[in-house]
Amino acid sequence: ASNGGAGNSVTRNEFYNNTIGIYPFFDNPGYNFTFNCFETGFVDANIDDEIFDAIRSSDGAAGNCFTHGGTLGSTFDIDGNMTGFTYFQDDNIEENCFDVLSTNTGFSISFDDIAEVNCSTSSGGGGFNPCATHDTEEERLQAEQILLDKIRFVQLNPNLTKRQKIRLVAVYNRCLQRLKRKRAEQEVKDGNFDSAIALYIDSDTLLEEKLTLYGIILSSGDYIHARTYLNSMASGEDQKLVDFKTVQNINIDRFENEEYIASESVLTLLRGIAYKHHTYSAYAKALLYFYTGELIITPLPDYNPAIEGRSISHKQAKKNNIVVYPNPLTDLLTIENVIQENASAKIISITGDLLFTKNDISNSETLDLTQLESGVYFIMIYANENLIHQEKLVVLK
Repeated sequence: ASNGGAGNSVTRNEFYNNTIGIYPFFDNPGYNFTFNCFETGFVDANIDDEIFDAIRSSDGAAGNCFTHGGTLGSTFDIDGNMTGFTYFQDDNIEENCFDVLSTNTGFSISFDDIAEVNCSTSSGGGGFNPCATHDTEEERLQAEQILLDKIRFVQLNPNLTKRQKIRLVAVYNRCLQRLKRKRAEQEVKDGNFDSAIALYIDSDTLLEEKLTLYGIILSSGDYIHARTYLNSMASGEDQKLVDFKTVQNINIDRFENEEYIASESVLTLLRGIAYKHHTYSAYAKALLYFYTGELIITPLPDYNPAIEGRSISHKQAKKNNIVVYPNPLTDLLTIENVIQENASAKIISITGDLLFTKNDISNSETLDLTQLESGVYFIMIYANENLIHQEKLVVLK
């Protein structure tokens, strides 16, 4: 489970036989994970950069199952290069679950004895979860009332610090936003666009809500209103939002005119945004593919658990003039401009398995990778056991 939007939630999943269970990186300030069962080979939750500041369920503890025997070994429950958060851990772990383990100091652990855990089924939590995705209006109204009661309880609780209150209220408000979004989605499915829009009019103070309202208006087919509302969003110095508005204005052009043909300058603009590393670049990727069939794959941050150790780093290997092509490839891969002595190349799977080694590579070397199946791999080039180049490879058969 990798990146998502600012409100992404990973819940009630089983992560078995993977190197990494969840891997949020870069732009995920709202990422939360609850009631998952982990049994991975490297790290259950590798967090690079920022996620939600309090990992917990609506009922208290996060309820995740970490089943590594209660000892620190080659597998870590939570690790990475994180900016900091509080993980709410159960104080009554069942026999087949263990406390969260890590040597990383980027987060703190707080104990909570409210939520229950069921590691064997990853369906922990029990009872009615107001933060779950509810399908009926009756359930959504029940969840909304529970969340409002929780917010009032927190705000009036004299035993909580101001910071704790802020964190908890933020969690519950996020759940309320999810309920409203679910209600709006149902109204849109039923064709009740005015009712869906009414849910957000005069309450769209958060960017996430503004984008949801824009999507509803666009879905209604009122392109004039959609463009007006889109361009009314104050973007300031937020380049990500500027990119989003640019792409969506092109998108509206397409909807308004069935014969619209994107000019070369428009395609160049889309391509430039598509290669960026933020949430909204996905819209540019999709639109560029629609017009040209060109598929742009944003690379994952470079990592190699088998060689680099437990923590994943955004830092690139030292810059050089090494060129690896073609990429994507089918069978043959060429490496050029390796001027160092005692150089070698290794191909590693995304799970960290060493699949191919070539020693004593020259300035221009061609590797026969016919045996590799379609998928994503990493090439690591070393000189005297020092990593001098690493790159993601895509194999297409």
